[in-house]
Formats: sequence, structure tokens, C-alpha cells
Amino acid sequence: MKNRQVRKFLAISLAAAMATGSMSTTAFAASGYLDPNASIEREKANAEISQYAATQGMVLMENKDQALPISQEKGTKVALYGNGVYNTIKGGTGSGNVNVREEGNILVKQGFEDAGYDIVNNHKYDGEETSFLEDRIAEYNQELKKYEGQLNFNYVHNEPVYGDTEKGLADVEAAAKETDTAIYVLARTSGEGKDRAIDKGDYYLSDAEKANLTLLGQKFEHVIVVLNVGGIVDTNFFNGLGGYTKGDEYNRDKIEGLDALFLMSQAGMNEGHALVQVLNGTYNPSGKLTDTWAIDYKDYPASATISNNDGNSLEEFYQDDIFVGYRYFDTFGKKVAYEFGYGLSYTDFEIHTDSVEADEDQIKVSATVTNTGTADGKEVVEVYFSAPDGELDKPYQELAGYKKVEVEAGKSQKVEITFDTDDMASYDEKKEAYVMEAGDYTIRVGNSSRNNAEAAKISLDTEVVTEYCDNELGLTKESMEAGSYDAKYVMEDSATAVDLLDSASEDFGTKVDITADGVSADHKDLSLKSQDFPNAETHTYGNGEITAYVSENDENSDSYAYAQSEDKKEGEKLEKVTTSDSYTLVDVVNGKMVLSTFS
Repeated sequence: MKNRQVRKFLAISLAAAMATGSMSTTAFAASGYLDPNASIEREKANAEISQYAATQGMVLMENKDQALPISQEKGTKVALYGNGVYNTIKGGTGSGNVNVREEGNILVKQGFEDAGYDIVNNHKYDGEETSFLEDRIAEYNQELKKYEGQLNFNYVHNEPVYGDTEKGLADVEAAAKETDTAIYVLARTSGEGKDRAIDKGDYYLSDAEKANLTLLGQKFEHVIVVLNVGGIVDTNFFNGLGGYTKGDEYNRDKIEGLDALFLMSQAGMNEGHALVQVLNGTYNPSGKLTDTWAIDYKDYPASATISNNDGNSLEEFYQDDIFVGYRYFDTFGKKVAYEFGYGLSYTDFEIHTDSVEADEDQIKVSATVTNTGTADGKEVVEVYFSAPDGELDKPYQELAGYKKVEVEAGKSQKVEITFDTDDMASYDEKKEAYVMEAGDYTIRVGNSSRNNAEAAKISLDTEVVTEYCDNELGLTKESMEAGSYDAKYVMEDSATAVDLLDSASEDFGTKVDITADGVSADHKDLSLKSQDFPNAETHTYGNGEITAYVSENDENSDSYAYAQSEDKKEGEKLEKVTTSDSYTLVDVVNGKMVLSTFS
């Protein structure tokens, strides 16, 4: 059962956090764990895993005129532009940041160099002392000096307008004579201490970025835009779906001459190598979007209030209720730029659902994936369900399961996807239970939330309660909308009435456009009887008692001071233990000591 698994994970995580609250890095140093030479092989192995994972998650969003893949041949000429070429962002800020050796962070420029590409805008033209890229890197390094000594910053360089100087324009024109392909890497950073800004230079293109992409679109036959971002950015500059005209204040008007849009995301320490391997087809792109990319920022239901948009970044009221992400866009009939689950490939696939089987325990979907193109590749088969209309609000559809399958060109592969029948239940706050209401449950199979085919209707005769729970913290939809909940649970001075999205909200139930390109199904009509379902399990919850392990011998630790004060919290039991800083977490794994005494 999904809920039990989540609770078990949270319990284990909380216990581990309590036990290691006073962990010291001296243990690692004492054992030689931080010795640079001791972990080289492990780091190499982990880097390879990271790199492969990155290749599997990158998403091809647009590919006009077969601009991608680029040639794998060594010596192939390319031109690299954008701050992400030499200021590649591997991850978020704050707790989302990971420190690696300087040589272990593979930037995009190094990725192309290591793969043997000839980066033409790194050439020195007409007796120049420095190349175009050298100029940009020098500017970047000069700006970095302003931040020397600062802790945990993640600077993203703002490039100048290339055409504003005679040398910059001449270098772009010279590069365009050597290669027909320009790759522009747009970088953004975000995370703890670095909230997104709905402004130019973050969610939207900066003026310089727009000018530079416009210039590249005019000079090069193919322009590939790579998004080195940790979150969504506006894509009107590429697809023009918003219909903005030239001179738009947020640079949302379409730029002509751009051919491919590619989401590399922030892909870790070896992202430069991983990017090249996907752009040149060593790995066929097979990633899918885990977010819905709206046409306009205002299309997001929380756009007016999130972060600083309402002048208060410290307090958020989540008004989406169950309509989060694609559940909102699909339920309220919003057109989107790129839907949840979307992602292209260098080849083409067909997905046919052969059968759907259902009983009170499990739903099983069997499908055939056929590669109709000329390149080997991987496709993700996605299964969605729609629950029947009833007393409870429900989204139009929800993802129930998915599986990635590798298929050679011209070949087919069978795939099976299963999920628990009670995954289709909805939570009823009045009954404090997960409930499957009577009616028809629709199963859809495809390769995105907006491209799937109806494969089955499963009729349930009467309502089934699948799990009894408790409403915790006194927070129910009724109390939140009335502002009658206990404010102490949400760290407020007083309760605030919150208007939540529901079936009474504007545009609820607006028909969404679902295509079925390359997907089909042998439709099945199935039925389930409530009497066949097992008795619902009952779970009661309480804050309970948590044991916090504190040191009784390390007088310099916060843990020791906490133990002496006996300032324990409600429901917290303090247990004093003798700690040692001569061990490492490896010793805990090997059973030489227990986690509770690790310092």
C-alpha cells in the first residue's frame, strides 16, 4: 500500500536524522576518509553512474529540420555560445549544492573538447590575441573576483550583447562561415537562498540573451538552444505560442531561426560529457518532462502569490488542493506549451495497448512498443486513470504507472505495467478514509498526459473504502476555507481563510485536447464488484514518542548541552549515550558501532 510505504520511509528518515544530529566531520578526517587519494576510484565509478543517469533524463523538446543529432565524427566544427558553456550549473544552491573536485565538474565546453569537436568560436581570427570564447571566459572570471570569500554563492554570468562590439560581431560572422551549427546554452541557478524571479534574466530571457539568439538565428543555418536550468523558463521566444509581438516587455516575442530546444537540466558533475553524448546521438534522448510547461506564466494557478509575487516570500498558502501540476492543467482545460510526460526522440515509436486486466488487487496493462524509425531508442509507456465523477473532487486524470523500454529500429518490444487497484482511491475527509466511488474508471495509455488512447473502462458497482485514516493537524478543506483551523499547526498568529481550487472554481471540467498520435488500443470493458475487495485497513495516528540520542561525554557538543538542560520537547525522550569521534559511517555499516553513538 502506497501510504504505508511513505510512512515507513518518513519514520526511518526521522530516526536517522535524530540519531546523527551531532555528527562531526572529525570522524571522517581521523579515518583518512577525506584523503583525496583514498576515494578516487569510488568517485570515478560514481561519476560514470551520474553521467549515464544524466543521459537518460535529458529531454528533447523541439527538433526542426533534423537539427539534431549532430555528427559524432571527431573534428566536427561547432560554435558554442551562452553563459552555460563555461558557467555550467550542475545543481542548486544551499543544501542543493554538492561540492566536487574542480577537475570533476565537467563543463559544456570541456565536454565538447574531450569528445574531439572543433569549437570554431575558440579560434583567433585575423591575428586576434584572444578568441571569442576566451573573451567571454575572461569577463566571467573578472566578475567572479567580486565574490571571493563568500560562502555558498552560485554566480551565473550575464553575457554582453555580441553585436555591440566590432570584434564580437566579426567573430560570430567568422564562426558562421566555418560551421552551420551554433549551440547556445542558457544557464539559470536557483535553490536555497536563490529564489526564482519572474523577470528578465531568470524566467524570461534577458535583453542580451534575446539580442544574441536573434543574431545567431540570422547568421547560422541551425541554432540549438540548450536549457541548463533547474526549473521552468518561458519558451515563447522559441515557439511563439503566446502570440506576442516584437518589442514585448518580457522578451516573449518569437525569435526566428531557432531549430532545436533541448532540456539538459542541471545534470551533475559529468553533465558536459552527458550533454554531448545525447546531442550527437550516442544516446538517443528518452527523458520525459516531470512538469507542465505553461504557455504563459499567469497560467500557473499560484502565479499571483508564490514567492515574492504577493510581497511575502516567507508565507505561502497552497490553494491548488489536489489540482497540482498536470492535474490542474488537464482538469481546467488549459492549453500548454509542453505537457507533463512529454519528450521527443531521434526516432519514432508506436504504442499499442494489447490488453488491460483488472481485479480487486491490481491493474495490469500489456502493450507493444514498435520503433518505426531508423535509429535505436527508448520510449516511455505511460498509464493514466480517470476516476468517475461523484461526491469527491477528482482531477481529470492521474499517472498510475510508467516504464521505459529500449527498442531497436524496426523492432517491437512487449511491456507490462501494473499498479494497485486502490491507487485509484480518493481521500474523503468526512469519512477520514480513502474511497473508490462507484462508476467507471478509465484507463489511458500513451507517451504523455496529452497524447494517449483510452484502453479500458472498469466499472465498479458500489463504493469501496480501501483504508481508514485520521485527519491530522485539524486541517481539512472545510476548516481551511472557513479559517477555523488551529493556527499553531501552521506557525501563524491566527487562522486565515483560504480559497481552494475545487469543482466550483472557474473553468473546472473544461474539455482538454487529448491527441493519440502513434498510440492505439484494443479497448476493454471490465467490471469490479465491491464485495470482492478486502476489508479496509484502519490506521490511527498520533505524535507518539521520539527518542533523541544525546551525548553524555562530549562537553563541546550542542548535543551534550541539550542533554544537560533536559529541555526536551513534548513527546521527546532523551537517551544519553557515550559518543566517539574516532569512527565513520562506514563503521556503522560494518557493524563496529551503532548509529546512536556516532558523533
